[in-house]
Amino acid sequence: MLARDDDGQAPLLELAAEIATVIGDVGDWRQVAPVLAARVAAALRVHRVFLFQVHEVPGRGLGQTLRFDWAAPGLERFSGDSGLIDEDLTHGDPTMLQWAELRRRGEMIAGLARDLEGRMRSELDRQQVRAFLSAPLIVAGQWWGHVGVGDCEVERAWRAEEVGFMRLVGRLLSAAIERSMIGLAANAVGRVSILNAAFDAIVTVDEADHIVEFNPAAEAMFGVARDAVLGKPLALTFAVDVGDGEAHPIRQLAARGADAALTHELTMRRADGRPFPVEVSISEVTAADRRFFTAHLRDMSEQRRTVEALAASEAQFRALVEDQSDIVTLWDADFLVTFENRAFRDLFGLSVGGDGRRHASATIPDDVWERLQPALEALTPEAPIYRSENRKYPRSGEERLYAWTNRALFDEQGRVTGYLSVGRDVTEQRRLERELERLAFVDLATGLPNRNAVLQRFVSWESADSGFDTVVTVRLCDFVEITASFGHAFTDRLMAAVAARLQGLLEGRAALTRVGEHWFAIFARLTQEGALRLAQTLRDAFLHPFELEGRRVPLGAAFGIARRTGGIERLLEDAEMACQSDRPGAINRYDAAVRTRHLERLEIEADLREALSTRPSEIFAAFQPIFDIATNDLVGFEALARWNHPERGGVPPSVFIPIAEATGLILPLGERILSLAAASSSRWLERRGRDGRKPIYVSVNLSAHQLADPDLADRLAAALGAHPVDYGTLTFEITEGTLMANSDQVVGVLRRLKKLGASLAIDDFGTGYSSFGYLHQFPIDSLKIDRSFVSGMTRSPNDREIVRAMIDLGHGLGLTVVAEGIEEWETREALLDLGCDHGQGFLLGRPLAVEDADELVMLPLTAS
Repeated sequence: MLARDDDGQAPLLELAAEIATVIGDVGDWRQVAPVLAARVAAALRVHRVFLFQVHEVPGRGLGQTLRFDWAAPGLERFSGDSGLIDEDLTHGDPTMLQWAELRRRGEMIAGLARDLEGRMRSELDRQQVRAFLSAPLIVAGQWWGHVGVGDCEVERAWRAEEVGFMRLVGRLLSAAIERSMIGLAANAVGRVSILNAAFDAIVTVDEADHIVEFNPAAEAMFGVARDAVLGKPLALTFAVDVGDGEAHPIRQLAARGADAALTHELTMRRADGRPFPVEVSISEVTAADRRFFTAHLRDMSEQRRTVEALAASEAQFRALVEDQSDIVTLWDADFLVTFENRAFRDLFGLSVGGDGRRHASATIPDDVWERLQPALEALTPEAPIYRSENRKYPRSGEERLYAWTNRALFDEQGRVTGYLSVGRDVTEQRRLERELERLAFVDLATGLPNRNAVLQRFVSWESADSGFDTVVTVRLCDFVEITASFGHAFTDRLMAAVAARLQGLLEGRAALTRVGEHWFAIFARLTQEGALRLAQTLRDAFLHPFELEGRRVPLGAAFGIARRTGGIERLLEDAEMACQSDRPGAINRYDAAVRTRHLERLEIEADLREALSTRPSEIFAAFQPIFDIATNDLVGFEALARWNHPERGGVPPSVFIPIAEATGLILPLGERILSLAAASSSRWLERRGRDGRKPIYVSVNLSAHQLADPDLADRLAAALGAHPVDYGTLTFEITEGTLMANSDQVVGVLRRLKKLGASLAIDDFGTGYSSFGYLHQFPIDSLKIDRSFVSGMTRSPNDREIVRAMIDLGHGLGLTVVAEGIEEWETREALLDLGCDHGQGFLLGRPLAVEDADELVMLPLTAS
């Protein structure tokens, strides 16, 4: 429970931290929507929480639909309400149109119902809302929808901290929605493949009866497209004949628990209104505290017609069913066989005619007949069907599973005249169901339990005989770069190798799981000292590179330790927070300060995302000058990203750059800095050209994320399209580690950049794990010696010799050599003696605002 302050309201900052951890890295924001709504409602003491999504309505323009709502006990929920589906935001209520424009700009909306009129007033009155507050959801820079709350008792004025809290909830939820929309989903690919291959119609609904899956067989069965029903209420989509107040039959079956897994018959309607019979079995899967019900439906129209044909003509019946794949047999009232089709005879190894009027029990195994006979004798005209499943070993020796529909036949007086039994091999159907469950709970790359499995099994894991009290998490620091360099297929095989190495270090009942794309977690019962020793052992495992497909891949990892103080979800989150360090080899224990830092990191991520999408002027470029060491002539600038936050002030690059790289925001950030650098380069080229002076170059850093994009050259050309840029004045810097990954894709991107006329430089040269002998294979123009070598060369003979070797190597390959981090005069003189070409550093010039860089560009030819 949350602590309460004097007025009974939960401290909003602490609740915001809880919400941030609830949202976490979930693959689907809807998984946490109920918990998130309940916590927001408790914090703000409101009675309704709602979430709308905007979308295009065919033929009408922009509309919005209620995707989720929460209501206090006693209040009606409106999910699925037809009045809140496809609401018109283009030609509708003027207030709604005005609010749509405000939300598009990222603004909050608050007010009282009595101040409104028209549709908005009537809708809020219908929902009994007296005061409302909503925050926009901005996803990937676009207005996605809004989340809001309503007070049904008090006409309240919202406090500033409540508005700020809802704004943060909107940002966190926007980030969760965006994460759920991007990245690869290997499990989903496998699931879709299975669904598409299934012959039966498969329809999955969530606990709110909204349709979340609808396979091609279902589209064909009902005559409706998948996109038209996803997210819609089951009752509005598939009409059935039910009494007033009765639940949809599929929901009724789901409520029957284990009995729902058996086969049941329903009458449903196609899109054109025609009724038809279906055979339905329901299975339930729970994932991340949500319940999903999957219905396997088979159109029984043909079988129904077959049975009706039997009543009209036994001869016609025999002709119809003899060669059917379904297994069919008829017994009279005394269970003597009157008919068996070919499939039945093949299953039990019988010949035509056989043993004459054989009793059914002569063929059916004794244990099955002991259950079947009394069940058949108990059937009535009102309940004439009994369904069952049993296993049978055909003559091939392979075990198969069969589902049987057994129907008692009655005359007009209600007396039994016989029994019809129809069976079907459901082995593959059940295998598909098990495979779907496996995809939901197993990481495909490693075969380890995934996060869903961890959360699903924690009750049994916490039992007295198999409990654990500690989690050690492993976060792979270089995962993004490796994936960018080698691709996802290679990374999956690398993760399998990592899992095998870690598994070999575990003892006893410790359980290894993969709980995220670049996260592993070990659950064990350990003392504090034992947990630390395990983390140290795991750290040692990463001292040696992984050998895979002819490559040596160094892999860094950070480690977090947390001890159980509550449920498994909180324990896992605590351990993950503890190893958020970007420093490979770090081992951290969870404490309250870790949670505070994690919350601050999430706030910075949300602010950076918002700045890039709605306030780009906060992001600007600083330009550090680069000089010719021999002549002191200005030869270029390096464009560096800077962020001036309206409340935090200048945010250090060491803080926001790692966050941008970890979240993918480095892509829009890089494009923003490139555009600013191109604008300055174009301006400088024109000014210096008027005076007949040499052009200067501007260098821009490219991240591993950007290099992973095969269309990078086209994207950069598009970003530079607004500026008359001479590509010859642009230099792109790539870190040595990224370059030495030497994937075909990275090299191909670099060659396309060279074709545009740009220059390429290796940044931080000397810090990677490359062999100098391979440098000539890459289309590079210059080397930038890392500051760690330059700063120590006047005090360390070894560093001086290393720098000399790098300069000689660069010149031998025809490359320009640039020294970084020149901060002392003696260092500059030493570099001059060694023949270094260019240099940059605080001694020569600190990073400049664009206005100051403009002045420096036009100074006399030699700067001292």
